[in-house]
Amino acid sequence: MFILFHKPSVHIVIVKIQYIFADAVILLHVGSAEYCSRYGQ
Repeated sequence: MFILFHKPSVHIVIVKIQYIFADAVILLHVGSAEYCSRYGQ
């Protein structure tokens, strides 16, 4: 199990998934903020 996580390719995939998830969260926050400012009031 530990050998799997020390492989560079697996580590890169994990990092990419984290970056994609972070981008999605940021887009979600920005989108919801825009939605609230437009239609909230």
